Amino acid sequence: MITGEYILGCLALGTGLAMDAFSVSLADALREPHMKKGRMLGLAGTYGLFQMAMPFVGWFLVERAGRFLGAVQQYFPGVACVLLVLIGIKMIREGLEKRKMPESVTDTNTLSLSLLLLQALATSVDALSAGFAFGSRGILQVFGGCGIIGGITFLICLGGLLLGKKAGEHLAWKATILGGGILIFLGVKILLKGL
Repeated sequence: MITGEYILGCLALGTGLAMDAFSVSLADALREPHMKKGRMLGLAGTYGLFQMAMPFVGWFLVERAGRFLGAVQQYFPGVACVLLVLIGIKMIREGLEKRKMPESVTDTNTLSLSLLLLQALATSVDALSAGFAFGSRGILQVFGGCGIIGGITFLICLGGLLLGKKAGEHLAWKATILGGGILIFLGVKILLKGL
């Protein structure tokens, strides 16, 4: 049975888990300040979908392969850090190129699908561990909790995209460098939190 206390707990968990995705959404919009509404919904939806799926995968693995997952869980923060730092460095390089030739760059610097999926994976790795918190709950409770986490992530990321878009329009090439810096900072933070 899904109680009000369970829903509040999932909302709090989802909000906490969404903060990394919020930061990356902000960086995405800084990189691409003229992003259209449909694309913004797609990006926020991707982050929400990953944040929704990962706790379910974590719960399923605990049910089926708990010992194996416990052994590899220690590597999750390092993998997330490497992915985000590499993407951040790439964004900083792109920002420096924009600075040298600002007239040649409009919004050709859009986020590719493969890069979006890497970012979504990197920011949702901790949500995999959150699936352990569902413990022995029934599948309907787990689906409900994962849905809440995904929904709150979608809304928070949409807010990050709107905020980043507004700032990116004013900052020009500096926005891409700032976005890259945010990703590098976030990657290091995830690594330090995991140690």
